[in-house]
Amino acid sequence: LYISSFFFLMIRRPPRSTQSRSSAASDVYKRQGNWYCQSCTATTKHMIPWIALDKLDFNGRTVSKLAEAELRELQSLPILNIRKDHPIVAQSRDLYNFLLAKRKLTFLYDSLCTPEIAEQEVEPYTHFLLKENWLSLENLRDATQGYLTQVLDRVNYNLERHLMTCFVHSSLSSDDSWLE
Repeated sequence: LYISSFFFLMIRRPPRSTQSRSSAASDVYKRQGNWYCQSCTATTKHMIPWIALDKLDFNGRTVSKLAEAELRELQSLPILNIRKDHPIVAQSRDLYNFLLAKRKLTFLYDSLCTPEIAEQEVEPYTHFLLKENWLSLENLRDATQGYLTQVLDRVNYNLERHLMTCFVHSSLSSDDSWLE
């Protein structure tokens, strides 16, 4: 009986602390969910700014409740300045078209007799009236999907109609005395 116990002890599995590097990493990954407290993890998923800017990936990701509060606020704030030479503009034709429509909007805005007309038309996107291309994460997502280009095309059409029918603009264009 003593010999069989001795033989059993010799062929037993090595302890977990001596696992190979790859095997230990896979166990860590498998057990990772247990390391996070369910009450600390947010129940909703959120877009991550750097992933959206780097890869145009707007999928929500699970974050902590602390990060959730910050990301919820950041998603709707115009914090991203997208220049025409930014690499993501080359990745999205819809974003490029949006930037063209936004440029036209700023030109029309500068041409209006009263800025309030454009501000009312473009509400709630009044930050689009700025010359710089300030966008929120939500704006960036909507621009890359073509939605915001449609919105700006409608606004631009209405502003062009105003410029063509406005008494102030028509009287300026018919009075050439200011040229002399």
